[in-house]
Amino acid sequence: MKSSLVLCLLLCLLLASFRVNDAIRKESAEEYWKKVMKDEPLPKPIQELLAAGNDDHAAAAAEKKVTINRFMRNFDTQTTAIIYHATQSHGG
Repeated sequence: MKSSLVLCLLLCLLLASFRVNDAIRKESAEEYWKKVMKDEPLPKPIQELLAAGNDDHAAAAAEKKVTINRFMRNFDTQTTAIIYHATQSHGG
C-alpha cells in the first residue's frame, strides 16, 4: 500500500516538473528569437504556435468566441447507386 502511494506521489511530481519545464522552454524560445534576430519581434504565427498548448491561449480564444467546427454536421446521407456496364464490342 505504501509503495503504491510513493509511486503515485513520484508520478505527480514528475508530471508537475514537465509542466514547469514546458513554461520555461516557451519563454526561452522567445528570448532565443530576440537574441538571434537582433531584437526583432516574434512573428504572430510563431507566437500562436508557441501558445497553442498554453491554457492562457485557450482562455483568450474562448473570450473571442472563436469556434472551430471540426465535424461537418450537414453532410448528405442520401444513398447513391452507381452502375457500371461492361463495354460490349459489336462485330459487324
